[in-house]
Amino acid sequence: MSKIDRLKNQPNREDVLSYVWLLTERNDCFSTPQINVIQASLTRLRDENTDVHTFRYHVGNLTDYLLQAILKPKIKKIKVLTPLKKRTDGFDLETPVAIFFINRAGLTMGLSAARFLPYGTPIGEFDVHRDEKTLEGILENYNLPPDVSGRKILILDPMNATGGSIECVWKIIDQEYRQKRQQKFAGVYIANIISAPFGVFEVKKAIPEAEIFTVVLDDHLTRPGETKFPSGYIVPGLGDAGDRQFGEGRSELFLGAQKMLKSFVNFNSRSRIRLIKS
Repeated sequence: MSKIDRLKNQPNREDVLSYVWLLTERNDCFSTPQINVIQASLTRLRDENTDVHTFRYHVGNLTDYLLQAILKPKIKKIKVLTPLKKRTDGFDLETPVAIFFINRAGLTMGLSAARFLPYGTPIGEFDVHRDEKTLEGILENYNLPPDVSGRKILILDPMNATGGSIECVWKIIDQEYRQKRQQKFAGVYIANIISAPFGVFEVKKAIPEAEIFTVVLDDHLTRPGETKFPSGYIVPGLGDAGDRQFGEGRSELFLGAQKMLKSFVNFNSRSRIRLIKS
């Protein structure tokens, strides 16, 4: 049975609350004032009148909060030598991280994570689109770092509606690193801004080991004829996250963001792992 067939009997919020860590509810990571800021940023994303620049700003803001919640950030003490040739105490992340994001919608999250985490953090990108007839993720391309052994695996996607794109990405990560290269991970984490109960349920079923973090858990997914949007959109949601960040298609805004990300990682390195199309 395809995902679109399973939309008829969607799980509700209560069915999946034990699977997900919510930033918009009281938690042991953020104070009430911080949660208020998170709620305000989320509202700007939901508002249909928010322009693309403001939208991307708030995606980045919420990505920072998601990373703080996931990493909490755990650090270890190190010593560094300053230009004055004085040795001083400092800190580094205790468990290193590898970032994987899904184009187009996840590009801003990937860029924000690259800025948040130490320079040189491995970054991988996937081009995935959704088959609107089945709601399954269809892989088009990927470009991955060669070594993520011992790192926390972070998969970034602003919207987890059906889980299809995340499942598609995970299959490649598991195949390329665990199966082909026998690399071990320090954990698997999913970071979303808005999730639907259906998507949370599907991801947890496909990746039982994953810890799922989301800013908010919405109500349900659209069914045929419910709105002007196709089946499988999150309600109340925020619409199409890719279009709302960059406009339609691979716009100049999107290409500019990609160019900015390349200042953090050499995507053309020969050591990287790529999809070879026949």
